[in-house]
Amino acid sequence: MINLAAKDIKHTLGKFIVTAMGVGMLLGIVLIMIGVYRGMMVEAEILLDDISADLWIVQENTMGPFAESSRVHEDLKNIIYVMQGVDKSEAMTFQNIQLPHREKPVRVVAVGYDIYGAINPINKERLIKGRELKSDHYEIVVTDKTGFGLG
Repeated sequence: MINLAAKDIKHTLGKFIVTAMGVGMLLGIVLIMIGVYRGMMVEAEILLDDISADLWIVQENTMGPFAESSRVHEDLKNIIYVMQGVDKSEAMTFQNIQLPHREKPVRVVAVGYDIYGAINPINKERLIKGRELKSDHYEIVVTDKTGFGLG
C-alpha cells in the first residue's frame, strides 16, 4: 500500500505539493484563529475581573462586544438598576481604534464609560504611572504594551 502511495506521489508531484501547501495553510489559519480567540478571551476576562461584573447584558443574537458589535439602548442601565437585587448598573462602549505611533500605528480596543457612573473599569492596583481619569474627554489609560508613555 505504501509503495502505491509513493508511486502516486512521484507521478503527480505537483498536485501533492499544492495539496500539502493548502493543508498547511489551512492548519496555520486555524491556529491563528485559535490564538486570536484566546487573546480576546483573556482581555475580556481581565476587564470583567476588574469591574467584578455579576451580569453582562448584550444585544440579542450577537456574540457580545468583544467579538462583534453589540448595541443596547443606554436607558437599559436605568431599567436594570431599579430591579430588585441590583445595586449598580452601568453602560460601556468598546471601540477598535488605530492610534498613530512612531514606527507604525497601534491597534487598540478602547473602553468607554461614564467616569461619574457607578462602575469604574480601571483597577487602581494595576496603575503603574499616572492617575485615574478625571475628565470625561481627552484622557486615556493605556497598557505598557502599547508603547505609549505619560503625556
